[in-house]
Amino acid sequence: MPGIMIFLAVALGATAAFFFDARDQVFYGTRWAVQACDTSPLFCHHPEYLAYGAIGCMVFGISIALGRAIGS
Repeated sequence: MPGIMIFLAVALGATAAFFFDARDQVFYGTRWAVQACDTSPLFCHHPEYLAYGAIGCMVFGISIALGRAIGS
């Protein structure tokens, strides 16, 4: 379970970085960025929402791993 949560945190963090970059590239009219922001305008305007989810998953995954280590 902690491995899945940490993987999810990394995936959410990468997605947040993608949308953060897309938000900056829309200004220049880059095709992939415009398509990404048209597909998901919420995450394009607020990529920090994905980063918050990544932080939450990372904290949850680490706390599960530490709980198992202490409980053993």
